[in-house]
Amino acid sequence: MSTSSPSSNLLTFEAKKGFVLSQIRILSQDTPSPVDWDYDGDDGDGEPLTDAAMENVLQKVNRLLRRHHQIFYSSPAVDHVSEQVKVLCMQRTGSRHETEDSSDVLSGRQDLSDAQNVERLPETWPVRGGTAYGSGEEANAVYKALVGRVSGMAAGIINLRLKHKRLLAIRRKLGVLANPQQTIQPNLVFKDGELALELKKMRILAARLANELETSRATTGG
Repeated sequence: MSTSSPSSNLLTFEAKKGFVLSQIRILSQDTPSPVDWDYDGDDGDGEPLTDAAMENVLQKVNRLLRRHHQIFYSSPAVDHVSEQVKVLCMQRTGSRHETEDSSDVLSGRQDLSDAQNVERLPETWPVRGGTAYGSGEEANAVYKALVGRVSGMAAGIINLRLKHKRLLAIRRKLGVLANPQQTIQPNLVFKDGELALELKKMRILAARLANELETSRATTGG
């Protein structure tokens, strides 16, 4: 399910907040006295209403309206309403996206060897009533078993890919040993290497030295 970015959430919040504030501004304006308020206002039973009396009544009414506005339309209340509207919009959008994702996965157009697509599968089979697998409960049981098998196969594919990656890394490391006479230092021990030739020369010199010592001892003893 796709989620909105922080900037998108902020724009949604500000838009809803602006709408609520505009409605509050309209409702919180003072009630003006109509121009023809005294039209047919005198019924003959009492004294007619005066402008001062009308203004006094309107002041009291507007005072009550402002008090009501301060109590029920405070800044925290506006923020709370805007946040609730934003959450409801996101839930509705998210629910629609989740339904679309589930339907898309069940359509067979997605690769279920991908673990992310397996996670998008719905928890229950969306078809209600009888199916080829029996009743709704029986179909859900079969569906859950199949989802479990698919999930296990997807996990197995991930493990095989990791194992293949490790084996390729080992193969690359062993590749330097394919031609040791060219890739390994020449002074290391292997047949016909420089170190082997030096050891051969040393054995020849040792044999000559031993022969000279034997000859010297024989001459001295004679």
